[in-house]
Amino acid sequence: MVERSSRACHVLAAALLMSLAGCSVPYLADRGYDAAQMVGWRMGPAVGSQINLQITKIVQAGWGAYEGKRYGLIDGQLTSQEEIRYEFGLGPLYLHEVETSPKAYSNVVGFVRRDTLDPDYEEYSWDVSDFNDRGFFDIGASLNFFVYGLNFELRTAEMADFITGLFGLDLLADDVQRYEMSALMADLRSTSARTRHNAVRALRIRTGEDYGYASFHEPDVRTDLQRAAIGDWESHHGPRSAPVEPSGSTDVPDEDQAESEG
Repeated sequence: MVERSSRACHVLAAALLMSLAGCSVPYLADRGYDAAQMVGWRMGPAVGSQINLQITKIVQAGWGAYEGKRYGLIDGQLTSQEEIRYEFGLGPLYLHEVETSPKAYSNVVGFVRRDTLDPDYEEYSWDVSDFNDRGFFDIGASLNFFVYGLNFELRTAEMADFITGLFGLDLLADDVQRYEMSALMADLRSTSARTRHNAVRALRIRTGEDYGYASFHEPDVRTDLQRAAIGDWESHHGPRSAPVEPSGSTDVPDEDQAESEG
């Protein structure tokens, strides 16, 4: 038994050494980004009372709301952002809305919450199905006590992404330096909100430019704000043909999805 375990360890070590032997600067940079995303923490002044305990989005409990600033390690980067958060529930029956506004110098991708005037507005915003700043498999806690608060999360999916990344597999498709600019530009037109989110994050880090893109809670909706930002990215860094134009409404489904539903 010991001999088999030792042999397995040798095979694993050999595979890792082979991977490292062929590594490059982009490879090392992406592993660094992955490692930085495994843990998140932030603190800062905010008005309101709120508490949340989470062991994945299925096992969680919380209540409250706050509005204010947070400083810390956010999505793998030391930065700051404005936050507005409302939440209440237990387990999968958990209501959660959040809006984050990164600073102009930040490479963190912000989030936009639903508004009552949005065409897709729903009375209930379920955390388990929404796309927001908490990962499905995150383990964490947050507390805001009237005028000050703190947040902490252990991002288990990012841990798995870091481990698989050592062997060349980008599990979450969020590598920053691995992909060609053309591939990242193509991802901006994806019908997947997470794919677009990852592409914008990578482009912001690589170019240092920000065109105001913010992810939306509803994964199946692409807002005018997003369309305008994508158009700016394409006009400055990608193909100039067939730019993304604002649709004229506040929130509309992606064209590809609308056609498939029709």
